[in-house]
Amino acid sequence: MTWTWKKYSYLLASFFAGFSLMIIEICASRVVAPLVGSSLYSWTSIIGTIILGLALGSLTGGYFADKNEPRKYLAWAFFVSALTAGLIPYLASHADFIIQADFSIFWITLLLTFYFFLVPAFALGLIQPLILKIFADNWTKLGREYGLLSTLWSLGSILGVFLTGYLFIAFWGTNLTIYLTTIVLFVFSIFFFGCQREILTPFAILIVVSLFVGSEKIVPIEGVLYEKDSAYYKIKVVDSNFFLYGQSRILFLDFDSHSFETENHPNGFYTEVYPLFQIFNKQIKKIHVIGAGAYTLPKSFATYYPQAEVEVSEIDPEIETIGQKFFALDTKRIKTVDMDARLFFARTGKKYDLIYGDAYNSFISVPWHLLTTEFNEKIKNSLNPDGLYAINFISKVKGEGSELYDSVNKTFSETFPNYYTLAFGSAENQIQSITLIGLNSEKVFSTEEIKAKLVGTHFGSFLSLKIINNKTSATSTLVLKDDFAPVERLMTPAINDYFGPFMQFQEGLKD
Repeated sequence: MTWTWKKYSYLLASFFAGFSLMIIEICASRVVAPLVGSSLYSWTSIIGTIILGLALGSLTGGYFADKNEPRKYLAWAFFVSALTAGLIPYLASHADFIIQADFSIFWITLLLTFYFFLVPAFALGLIQPLILKIFADNWTKLGREYGLLSTLWSLGSILGVFLTGYLFIAFWGTNLTIYLTTIVLFVFSIFFFGCQREILTPFAILIVVSLFVGSEKIVPIEGVLYEKDSAYYKIKVVDSNFFLYGQSRILFLDFDSHSFETENHPNGFYTEVYPLFQIFNKQIKKIHVIGAGAYTLPKSFATYYPQAEVEVSEIDPEIETIGQKFFALDTKRIKTVDMDARLFFARTGKKYDLIYGDAYNSFISVPWHLLTTEFNEKIKNSLNPDGLYAINFISKVKGEGSELYDSVNKTFSETFPNYYTLAFGSAENQIQSITLIGLNSEKVFSTEEIKAKLVGTHFGSFLSLKIINNKTSATSTLVLKDDFAPVERLMTPAINDYFGPFMQFQEGLKD
C-alpha cells in the first residue's frame, strides 16, 4: 500500500480513537461523582475498568484483525464504540438497581464503573490492532509503523485529556461532551463502512436505540433552581421541604449535600459553633474559612463578629457566583480567594485570629492533604498569638468506624496539644460532625469553665452539651502525614454506614 489518503486516514483514526478514549475517561469521574462521590476509590475503579476493557478489546481486536476484511471489523469497532459511549448518560440515569444494592461502597463503585465504561473501553480497544493490520503494508518496517500509530493514539489521548479537563466539561457539560465524542466515533464508522451494504445494519441499530432511549419522558425534578458542571463539581441548588426544618435551600456538590439553609432553624448544626471562639480569644479581628459551601459559616462569622475581616478560600470559582445568586452572599463583607487552601497558606504571609477548616470532598471526607501534620504546621504559622484553628469532619467518636476520628485527633494534637473537641451527634457510635479547636497559646480552659462562659451566649446551652472530654489516642493510632494519609481507607466503615441513610434522604428530596 502506498501513502495515499486512505493510509493517512488510519493515522487520523488512531489519533481520534485515543482522543475519544481519554474524553470518556475524564468524563467518567463526572458521571460517577453524583452517584457515589469522587474519591480515591472511584478514580481507581474508573482507571482499572478502562484499562481492563482496553486489554480485552485489544486481545479480541487482534483475533479479528487476522481474519478477512479487517476494514469492515474496524468500521464495526468504531460503531460499537460510538453506540456504547452514547449510552453512558442514559445508563447513569438508570443505575438505581446498583446504588440500592446491599453492597459496600467499594463494590457499588466498582459495579457502576463496569456498568458504564467496560464495554465502551472494550470497543475502543478493538481499534488499534485492526488499524495496524491494515496500515502495516511493509513488514520490514512493522516496528516503525506500529510506533507511528501508537504515537498518534497517544497524542490524541493527550489532547483529549487537556481539552476535556480545561474546556469541554466547563463549557459544554459532561453529557454533551460525551455525545459529541459519540458523533466523532460514528463519523469514522461511516467512513470505514463506505458505500457497502453493511452500513444499513448499524444505521438500523442506531435508530432503534435512539427511539428506545428517547421514548422515556424526561421529568424535571421539582425544586431544582440551578444545575451545572463546573471545573470541580456537578453543582445543584434545590429548594425542598426538608424534614423538621421546613422549606430549605440545599447546595449539592456531586453526590453530597454540602450546605442547606432553612426557614426553621432549631439547634443541631455544627455551623452554630461560632459563638464559642470568643471564649478562647476576645480579639478576633481576622477570620479565614477553608471551604465556602453555601457560605453559611462565613456569613455567621460576619454577623457575629462585625468588626472582623472575613475571608474564604474556595477552590471552585463557581461557588462564589452561586453564593451571590442563591444564598445572599455579600461580597463586600466576605472576600473569596479562588484557590486550594494548601496553596493559599503556602503563599500567604497573613496572620489570622481564627482559621476554620470546613472543606469537604464530594462525599463526607475532608481532602486528605488538609488533614496532615504538615498542613497543620502551615496553619499554626499563619495564626496570631492566641489564635485559633478549628476543623470540622465527619466520623464516629467510638466503636467500629471511628478510625478517622482517632487519626485526625492524634494528628491534630501533635501540632495543637492545647485543643478542645465538640461532637454533634446524639451518641458516640453514631456518624456525626466533629469539631476540633486548637489554641495557639498555653492558656488552658477547663470544660466547666467553658460551659460557664457559654451561659447566656447565642446557642450557648446547645454547645455546652456538645463539648466532650476525649483526647486520648492509642499509641498505635496512625498520624496522618503528607506521604501517608489513607483517609478513604480510614473512612470506609463510616461511609458504608452513611451511604444507605443518605440514599433515603436523596429519595426523600425527589418525593
